Amino acid sequence: MKKHRLILIPMISMCSSVFCGEDSKEYMLGYETGMSEAQEEIRSGEISIYTYGFRIQPKNMSDKKFNFDSETGFPYKVIAGCIVHDKIKGKTIGHNDTIRKYVSAKKL
Repeated sequence: MKKHRLILIPMISMCSSVFCGEDSKEYMLGYETGMSEAQEEIRSGEISIYTYGFRIQPKNMSDKKFNFDSETGFPYKVIAGCIVHDKIKGKTIGHNDTIRKYVSAKKL
């Protein structure tokens, strides 16, 4: 019988204000930082999608799809572990919102 490993990937773009504290000063500072970092990535041409949390690696590490965002095709960049605060959440969402807007505008 073939065994499968569970892959846990955080759903960072689905975060709501109830869970993320989007009204906090720390969240807003993080969001602005994330936007700024995304704009720098776009200028440099080295674009990533921020993520955080524990991600179980697949048994077959040759499965390159695991390391890339299925929506944009850009590689994941882990910026924090499992326990995050409002600033990290804001930074992640601000960064990824900016990247996704860029992808949408450029129709990449």
